[in-house]
Amino acid sequence: MKNANRMYNAETKLRYIQEKESDTVLPTNHLYNIFNKSAPFEERLEKDIFDFTYNEILGMYKTLNYMSIDTLYVLNSSYSQYVNWCLNENLVKDCQNHFLEFNREILLTCVNRIAFEKRIISRKEILNWCSQLPNPSDCFVILCVFEGISGKEYREIWEMRPEDIDWEKHIIHLCTDRDIEVSEELLEYARQTIEEPLMYAMTNNMEKTTPLVDIGTVLKVAPNTKDNVSSYQKGRRVLNKFIRALSFVGVSTYIKAKVIEDSGIIHFINQICDEYGLTGYQFLFTPKWLQMANTQFNKTIVRSSFYTKFKDYLR
Repeated sequence: MKNANRMYNAETKLRYIQEKESDTVLPTNHLYNIFNKSAPFEERLEKDIFDFTYNEILGMYKTLNYMSIDTLYVLNSSYSQYVNWCLNENLVKDCQNHFLEFNREILLTCVNRIAFEKRIISRKEILNWCSQLPNPSDCFVILCVFEGISGKEYREIWEMRPEDIDWEKHIIHLCTDRDIEVSEELLEYARQTIEEPLMYAMTNNMEKTTPLVDIGTVLKVAPNTKDNVSSYQKGRRVLNKFIRALSFVGVSTYIKAKVIEDSGIIHFINQICDEYGLTGYQFLFTPKWLQMANTQFNKTIVRSSFYTKFKDYLR
């Protein structure tokens, strides 16, 4: 069983997962993921989450430091369903489901609303967002932008086809005639996107789904989606998907595509600096190194202004 060894009281949770997945369509590994999140708190308190008190749940939610009320609402609903099942199994000591005491107003007090306008997002934070998103295609789009795949009107994303990907070499041939190296995580989300049969609505319990149609590209489309539309409209589809994903993890007010791209450039530069023992200044002001970043992100980085703006984030 995937990730079962990380769950607290795994035997009980695996029984629940087996029963739940037998009659409900859920995002892949959704239940494993939420139980992995609660495991450290269960271990510290030495009890299963079904026996958590109101204050213990409140403390866990504040520690988890979510930035989206919608994400936290889905999490709370999932835990509440688990506790209801445990009640039917006569496992809960006080015979109460304390997750039912959390309405949206209370959950809002657990949400971190720190502004992100001037922040640069680490790769770790990006991957953390991806772990919260129900659709692999949402993760794929975000990582594409972070790793340098975009193009005018996001053409490099919506035109990408499975045969453009060299899975062994980690190279993608883009429609703009660029070949760039990408991460294993991006490839994995590309694989999952290609195999994605349906899309989950990112609201409530994510029980509403839309079947997807394969049109030969990595990204599938909803039924009745018009194909004879402009590049601008196709680009808007990608952008809207991007915005919905960022909204789900609670950062769409503060984070835009440009922030993701800048964060990706900084991560790329710092990776090269670590590998070759460079400083950020040396990278930006040495033509051969700067050209690597320009090629990866298909743009001309103005080194002086980029360094002035982001020097605090560079090696």
